Amino acid sequence: MNYELFKKSKMYIEISLILLILSIIGCTSVDNFIKEDEYGGRAKNYPINKTQSWETAKTVFRWLGAKDYEIEENRANNFVNWAGVMMAIIEPINDSNTRVIAVLAPSPCAPMENRPTEKDFHKYFSQAVNMLKSGQSLPAALKGK
Repeated sequence: MNYELFKKSKMYIEISLILLILSIIGCTSVDNFIKEDEYGGRAKNYPINKTQSWETAKTVFRWLGAKDYEIEENRANNFVNWAGVMMAIIEPINDSNTRVIAVLAPSPCAPMENRPTEKDFHKYFSQAVNMLKSGQSLPAALKGK
């Protein structure tokens, strides 16, 4: 079996197990997270490396309202999860570019007023990339948000 295929298969199994556990406790279902394409969600390519994408995804989740304890990283399987609200899948394209897929859980564990969308995630992720490219560090919170 091709190693990359094995790695992706393993990732799908692990993501499915996490989502299955969440569905058992009433948060979401696997079918709701994984939709029309291999992940569902909204994808966009960014001119930053994989490490920067990891940190940026966690920062954007915080900007959207996540608490640190609600953010789970699974670098082995290329995703950052915000406690059943949204998942960001980080796929390296090459050493300096990544594809980031935001996948919104249709039934979050804790219903939120003004619930963020995949579009919101990419809006703030793009803003963060522009800050990084201009030499700024990412603030813990956005002014005016």
